Amino acid sequence: MKRKLPLTIVVLLGAQSLAGTVPLLDDTLHLAVGHYRFVGFRVEPEQVIDAFVEGTVALDPDTGTIELILLHVDDFERWAGSGLDVDTLGYSRIGSGSFSMPIPGFGDYRLVVSNRGNYQSVRALCTASLSFSGSGVKTDPLIFAFHLALALIALAVVIILVVGVIKTWKDGRKSHRSRSTGKSI
Repeated sequence: MKRKLPLTIVVLLGAQSLAGTVPLLDDTLHLAVGHYRFVGFRVEPEQVIDAFVEGTVALDPDTGTIELILLHVDDFERWAGSGLDVDTLGYSRIGSGSFSMPIPGFGDYRLVVSNRGNYQSVRALCTASLSFSGSGVKTDPLIFAFHLALALIALAVVIILVVGVIKTWKDGRKSHRSRSTGKSI
């Protein structure tokens, strides 16, 4: 049992390091009838694995409902500008409670909190975050290539120094042997 515990801890920590959460919204929104608020966010390619927006809503009055609409940034601009039909990536009409919407891929998004369809203003205490299973760590291939080149140069320098030391050591032994035997080279 004692041997399995450290391995279990390492596996759990490794799995935890491959997941992340980015806070998007933690605010009280005052929404008049027909008005909306939004939060913009970006999903990086490293965050796209099992990515979703999740959060909670607490409404006052608690009999009201709000719309949560997930849009790509381009669709949001069309929706906000002209109100034309756009492709919604996620939609939910909820009262107080929790929500979760999957994210289809990387890019720039807007999460809209809207008070359409109500006959009175609402106050919404909203929390939302982006959760994902990917590493979330941005990698730059140019920096990786630079580090690889530096490592190869360092390895070449070490090999040259080791070969030089070995050659000097052999030459020193050879001249020491020739002096002890009395032969000239």
